[in-house]
Amino acid sequence: MFEDRYTGPTQESFFRRFIMNRIFVYGMLAGIIIGGGVFSAYSVISIGEDIYPEKTTSEIIESFGQLLISGDRPLAGEKNKEVNILLLGVGGNGYYGNMLTDTIIIASLRPGEKPVDTEVVLLSVPRDLWVQVPDVPGYRKINEAFLYGELKEKGKGYLLLGEVLEEWTGLAIDYYAVGNFDAFEDTIDLVGGVDVDVKQAFSDFSYPDKNKGYLPPITFEEGFQHMDGERALIYARSRKGNNGEGSDFARSQRQQKILIAFKEKLSSFNYLISMTTISKIAESISGSFTTDLELWEMKRLYDLTKEIPNQNFKTVNFDPRTTGMLCSGIDSETQLYAIKLCEGKTFGDLHNFVEERF
Repeated sequence: MFEDRYTGPTQESFFRRFIMNRIFVYGMLAGIIIGGGVFSAYSVISIGEDIYPEKTTSEIIESFGQLLISGDRPLAGEKNKEVNILLLGVGGNGYYGNMLTDTIIIASLRPGEKPVDTEVVLLSVPRDLWVQVPDVPGYRKINEAFLYGELKEKGKGYLLLGEVLEEWTGLAIDYYAVGNFDAFEDTIDLVGGVDVDVKQAFSDFSYPDKNKGYLPPITFEEGFQHMDGERALIYARSRKGNNGEGSDFARSQRQQKILIAFKEKLSSFNYLISMTTISKIAESISGSFTTDLELWEMKRLYDLTKEIPNQNFKTVNFDPRTTGMLCSGIDSETQLYAIKLCEGKTFGDLHNFVEERF
């Protein structure tokens, strides 16, 4: 897991120093040039330290330098036509349960020869899935796995959650990205909001605020709507809506819609505007977002997905009503709502379900 990386051939020490000196210069140039001058050399390092907390200053500079020399280097899994990215959303500071994963999505990129042949499958995993977390006794909701991983080693919660997800889905996770609610709002605002087709109207009378209370009733009307960051976050998070929108599965579908709408908005920009926007996003979400995607990998990912037609985005949910593999109900021991493998079903059955839909 997280190991299939291209690192290039080993260089002799002299040649290594020669290359590193140039990468240093390239990194500074990339930091100043990319995004129409939005990044300064200082902000390159500052932002890099937040997004890549484990990297040294020289490693951060090298990451930026790779933007200029990476060419068409493939992503992990790309040669096998499957790049799996674990996307996680947590509340962050100021929110109750700030280290519980509110969003768990595996985005699987299936590259083709042309954009029309390329697919992206978004698999949403409900937070009430009842799982065994390594080194944690008993069963836990899957949204706790990230928290246990962070308690074990700060900044590594994704590894423990990824291990659980690989067991349940059969998918090898190549990369991860974790963002909190503030990062979500800022990112949507910086692209000018997103346009979302609300399939059915609903209201939520119990949407939480940051003070363990509730906002006034929230209503979404049917039809296309333009949403800013705050509105999009409410749409993506709402769990108590009426008219069939009061479940984690309905919420998962709304989150998938927001992701596709965001991709569509970013892809509508020309290259210079896109890079400018990306650099502004990086500055804005500094401290609210972490990933193991290198900068050249982010650019490669953008290049591979920017022209994919919306109809090539597929969505899959671990919904007991549709999988035939999962059953839901009240756990007899904890008296909590739980989603489990149905009696007689195995991980192998679930892996086949995933494979057939991917």
